[in-house]
Amino acid sequence: MNKMKLKLIIPNILYAKWRIEENSIKNFIKTFGYWSWERSKPALKIFINDGNVIGEQSSSYLNLDEGDDECMFFVPYHSKTYRTEFGRCLGKNIFIPLACSNSIEIIKESGYSIFRLPINFILKP
Repeated sequence: MNKMKLKLIIPNILYAKWRIEENSIKNFIKTFGYWSWERSKPALKIFINDGNVIGEQSSSYLNLDEGDDECMFFVPYHSKTYRTEFGRCLGKNIFIPLACSNSIEIIKESGYSIFRLPINFILKP
């Protein structure tokens, strides 16, 4: 069984990790043909929804490299619900999902947290 997990690292930064079973790859090739595996590219589909919308409101794609099993990315919106799918893009309009993550809601905060930076981050004159 394929697994995928989505985590909130800090406000506006999400981290996705997935594991695709060998049988899923074999089933993909059996269903869509070996040529579709070879011509498709791995991608992460990011769904962006308001809390009151059922289904897909908006989505974006991130291109990945073969063998990637994790991705960290910036999301610009607060008060939204995010979910991801890992899959293969075939051309511009075809996305075939292999794994689906949990959903994460980013609630708008009144301000950002203050956190310490490494000392070597500060440049001395």
